[in-house]
Amino acid sequence: MLLSHEQQDYFDLSGLQRLARLDPVIVAPKSCHPKLWEIGYPDQRIAEARCGETRDWGTFSVQVVPNFMIQGMSCDLSSQKFRDLFSDLPVIENSYIELLTKPGLGA
Repeated sequence: MLLSHEQQDYFDLSGLQRLARLDPVIVAPKSCHPKLWEIGYPDQRIAEARCGETRDWGTFSVQVVPNFMIQGMSCDLSSQKFRDLFSDLPVIENSYIELLTKPGLGA
């Protein structure tokens, strides 16, 4: 099971408690571990998600990347208007966005 962060809609403790009987491995940021221990997940069922690493489980693998989200945005980030407002905008090429190497959109 993959947990991206502690926000309630992604980190539902009551749901995770119900799923514990399935004995899943949980890949989660270290900040999530104390709450997982509190609801009964043992260390051997929790794997830390570290930025930049790839974890493999048989035919399933996870690559951990920085959190970068543009939600509900319908604008042209390459337009001069946005280039004037923000520095270090991500590059968008062939409908793919280049992941940033630091937090935030611009500086």
